[in-house]
Amino acid sequence: MKIIGCDFHPSYQQIALVDTETGELREGRLEHEQGEARRFYQALVGQTVRVGIEAVGNSQWFEQMLAQMGHELWIGDAAQIRHLVVRQQKTDRRDAKHILDLLVDGRFPRLWVPSPQMRDVRQLLRHRQKLVEMRTQVKNQLQHLALNQGVRRKSRLWSVQGRHVLEQLQLQGWTARRRGDLLAMLDWLDVQVGELDTEVRTDQQAGQHHDAHTLLSGQSKTSFWITVRYLFTIVAERRLRLHLLPAPVIFDLHRITRTFSIEREAQIRLSCKRPAINRCNHIATEQNPPHA
Repeated sequence: MKIIGCDFHPSYQQIALVDTETGELREGRLEHEQGEARRFYQALVGQTVRVGIEAVGNSQWFEQMLAQMGHELWIGDAAQIRHLVVRQQKTDRRDAKHILDLLVDGRFPRLWVPSPQMRDVRQLLRHRQKLVEMRTQVKNQLQHLALNQGVRRKSRLWSVQGRHVLEQLQLQGWTARRRGDLLAMLDWLDVQVGELDTEVRTDQQAGQHHDAHTLLSGQSKTSFWITVRYLFTIVAERRLRLHLLPAPVIFDLHRITRTFSIEREAQIRLSCKRPAINRCNHIATEQNPPHA
């Protein structure tokens, strides 16, 4: 078996390889763009290979390549790996050798990695979230244009009558151009978000979970489902069992984030939906009171 400690960088990687049968140790630097790294791992196809890297960004192509070649990839907690370093001086060669030592000694802090299907669902939810944020920014700009003309409609500005009032505002020059561009952007974003909402509903209907979001009253069903779905994609394979209807739907955000160290992005998303989740917990408890 060959064990490889890899200090991964966007353009290259420093490796330290040991053959557990012969004890041979090899070190080197592999460039990415010239295909040197691909040729190196391709030459190991058919052998038992385990590669360890720190959790870094922009490494999906590397993960996919190793999976296609049949090599085992372990991704470790970068902070814990750094904490286990005895010598403070940091170089690429020492980092690769340190990762190798952790793999050989069985101390490598391995992280859970989502499946390709889960990553694809996350891309759907993240893409929708970014478009919704863009739409909110566009709406805020249009609201300020209206306020500067003495029109204060709040959410009614997005009704048919409010849209007509907005289009009839007497604006001059680039202000009128800006209004037109923003309205065009708003129409386009509405269409895009609507299509993604449909995809989320399709994904929800194709899943095996019950319709938990119907517990909410006055909340966006699609928005709440996105929260539930995002939570499931993060914690489902971390052995957290959330039983939806008919059992009560109780989400303990503090316990989840503390137990599983969910990344900051997930904490922000879940915190934004805290009122919706609290309402879901309240309604679920009322409909499914605990047994005495």
